[in-house]
Parts: sequence; structure tokens; C-alpha cells
Amino acid sequence: VFERGSAYAYNGFWPKFGNNSKLTFKLRSDAERYAFCLQDFRRSFENIKQVNKIDRQLFCWPWGHFDKLSLQALKEVGFVGAFTLERSRTGRGTNPFRLNRILVGRTLNHRWLRNRLRMYSTAPGAYLFFKYYRKKPEVRNVLYLTDSMQLSGGNRQLLNNVAAMSEFGICSYIVLPSDSDIIKELKNTDAHVILWDHFSRYFRSVSFLARIVREHHIDVVHTFHSKPAKKAVFAKLLGGRFRLCLNRGVIYTPNPLIGLFAAIADGVICNSHKCADVLRSYLTPKKKIQVVYNSFSANISQKTPEERDLLRVIYIGNANPVKGHDVFLETAETYMQRYPEDPVKFVSYGIGKNPELASFVSQETLDKMEIHGPVPHEEILQALEQADVFALTSRLESMPNVLLEAFAASLAVVCTDVGGVNELVRDGINGFLCDSEDTQALAEKIHDLVLHPEKRLKMGKINKKIVTHYLNNTHKGYLLLRVYSGERISETIPFQDLKREQCSGFMWT
Repeated sequence: VFERGSAYAYNGFWPKFGNNSKLTFKLRSDAERYAFCLQDFRRSFENIKQVNKIDRQLFCWPWGHFDKLSLQALKEVGFVGAFTLERSRTGRGTNPFRLNRILVGRTLNHRWLRNRLRMYSTAPGAYLFFKYYRKKPEVRNVLYLTDSMQLSGGNRQLLNNVAAMSEFGICSYIVLPSDSDIIKELKNTDAHVILWDHFSRYFRSVSFLARIVREHHIDVVHTFHSKPAKKAVFAKLLGGRFRLCLNRGVIYTPNPLIGLFAAIADGVICNSHKCADVLRSYLTPKKKIQVVYNSFSANISQKTPEERDLLRVIYIGNANPVKGHDVFLETAETYMQRYPEDPVKFVSYGIGKNPELASFVSQETLDKMEIHGPVPHEEILQALEQADVFALTSRLESMPNVLLEAFAASLAVVCTDVGGVNELVRDGINGFLCDSEDTQALAEKIHDLVLHPEKRLKMGKINKKIVTHYLNNTHKGYLLLRVYSGERISETIPFQDLKREQCSGFMWT
């Protein structure tokens, strides 16, 4: 996870093959690292001894990285001392396993070396300009906090995070209410569930969180939703020894104190650059903002060309006006009026038939559409597999999960250019972008994809590759581990590379 780290000092993530021969990277245990150190140190000791014919050997730590475990292994093998990159006095009485040396490298010239020799040539100078090595903390235990009762899009990402941590060998704990719908989704995971029904009680929740962190040796606390975030910020402010990451997956107006919360926390993880821009406008420190896109973890098969009597244009959304269900209805009516001969069926999931729909479009339009109310998530994925074009007509979005699901179903997409949507969709490359509420443009772009099946399939293949290579759960888990370890991440999709790899010979409009 770190840019530079010694395998002697850090457990790290090591390649392993699972039962299905899939290559994964698992967190190495202390016992495994100790065995590795013993084996490698013994080989080094014997090789050096063959060269210099001396029984007493000294070791030089790579990058100066070491810890108690690796030092113990070094002594057990028989080394009598070691050089570090620490800076202090080396003389009579110095611990032979803490011999100081001066770093040299290609970018360090003779003037730099002369100055360092002058600084450490006397005992007072060496004591004055001291520097001791501090090993960076490794992430082993992560605690997720949510007070949500429903299995929302944000909580699906929480579940994805838990699954990703498990894949890397990280132990996950999750604190949530006893009646939360998320609990049943955690039954098939190895996450440790901790029930808490008192998020509204401020100081009691802070005390509870502090106890959980101590008892389970939590390294990172990752909060979802505002109430748990406030409690975690306060626990951190009171001296909690954990890294705190606040999750931010919407572009609504944030709490006016978000800048202060972010300053106390170690970072705010946004799911789009648009979301990050909103936080910056509320004085959130730039160095605290991370961008890690949402992930998709289910399995949807690659779409293959097939003959249909009717092409299916699908919309998925809830009753919130920002989701633009009315815009989709009006787009469908516009399409039917302009292209009445096209073999297209408009399909909607999320809001069932009700009298209010007639206030947006005619009853004749509604009768020609296929309108479904809320259905289980598995049925949504099946409906996407049977669709040909996905329409996202929202008025406001950050990084909608349903867009990733449409990508996974190899669908070309027609979207309104709102929020962070244009971070995943490039107009004319893997879909089309239209102005918000522009039903004429939406209908026109859908018609373009209906007329050109080769373009539709080409865009769908690109979207499948995006979600498979850049928005899969393993990739997100790796980025989260880098964030948890203190690195700053700002994720983007390499559209130019995708265009060169998959679109040669195709004329983009």
C-alpha cells in the first residue's frame, strides 16, 4: 500500500490463489512475516560469510525500515549489528543494532554529503540533529458506522467496502441499528456486527465508540451518514487514536461545519469530483478531500447481439423529484410522437402506476409504457440484462449506483449532464449527455442508438470494460486501503486509453 516499504518491517499484501484459482492479495500475518525474515536473513548471512569469511556479520536495513519483530529475527539468525537510517551519535555505548548511517543517492551531491558529515562529526551536533525511524501504522481492523435503517445506494457501497476488506484479509466491524435492513445482507460475510440503537444520544454514543475502538484495536473508522460522523469526530477530538474517514456520496448542501469536521478527521471520501467541488466551496481543506468512485460487485453477463421485436429503453429511480421520473415520462412521450414507427418499448422501475403520472403525460403514453413499482434489487439487475438502452434523467446526481449497474449490463446510456455523471460518461464515446430536463435532446439521442445498433453495442462494450477494470470491488478496496494508510487519492477514468484500445476504426459523433 505504501509507495516504499520493506517486506521485513511491514506485513503487506501478498499474492495468493483461491479455490477458483483467482489471484488475490491477502494481508500477511506477523507469523508469516517472521518466517520470511528468518529464511531471508539466514540466506543473507551465509552468502555474506562465503564472501568475507567472517563469523561476525552486520546487516543494513533496506530504506532503514525495521521493527521489533524483524529485529528479533535478525538476532536469532546470528547477526551482531545493523545499520539504520536514523540520525544520532554513533560511538562507544551505541546499541550495535542501531548503528546510524547517512543516506546517499543519485540526487544527493557531494555538498549535501559534506554538510551531513559536518553535522554528525561531533557528539553535540549528532544529538542536536537527531532523527529516529517511525514505522507507519498498517491497517488491520476497520470499523464502519451507519445509523441507516434502509438498504440505500450508499449502504450498498458500505457492503461493497466490507467485502473488499475481507478479500484483502482486513478485519471489518460494523456498528448499526438492530432493526437495520443491512443486517441480513451481512449474514454471508465475515464482518463483525455490533448493534447500537442510541445514535441520537450524543455523549453516550461517543463513549460507546471510544470503547469499541479500544477493545477491538480499530485502526480506521469510516462513517456513513451525518449522525455517526459527528460522534466519530467528537471521539477523535477527545484523543481517539484512530484514522477517521467521513463518507460523502451526495452533492446536496452539506452541514455548514463540514470544513471543521474534515479538519479534525483524516479525510473525507467523496464518490465524485463534483461532490469534492461542493465540499471545497464550504471551506473543506483540499488536502483532506479524497475521490474514490463507487464500485459494482455483482455478476452480469456480457451482452450479445440478439434480434428483438421491441428495443427496451429502461429507467430506474425512486419518487424523489431529483431522480427525474417525470423527465423520463416526457421523454418517452416526445419519442413516441416524433418516431411513432420505431420498435421501442419504454420501461420504468421504481414508481408504480398511479393517478399522478397522468399529470406529466397522456394516458395513451402511459398505456404504451411498461411501468413497475419498487422491486427487489435482483429483479433490477435482471431487467437491465434484458434492456438495450439505459436512460438516466436525473436533475441532480453525484455517482449513481444504477449507472454502474447499467455499465455492467453492457448498456449504452443516455444521461442528463448533471453532477458527477460526466465523470463516467463521455458524450459520443460510451453514451450521450444532454442538458437537464431537455426531453427533445434525450429522445433524439435514444433514437440515434436505436438506428445504429453497432454504435449501441460498441458503447456497451466500453462501459462493460469501465466497470470491470476500473469500478470493480477489488480496485475500490485497493484505493480505500491507500486512503486508510494516509495517501491522497483522486480517481479518474482513463477515457483516452479506452478510446485507443477499443474504438479504433469507429467514427465518434
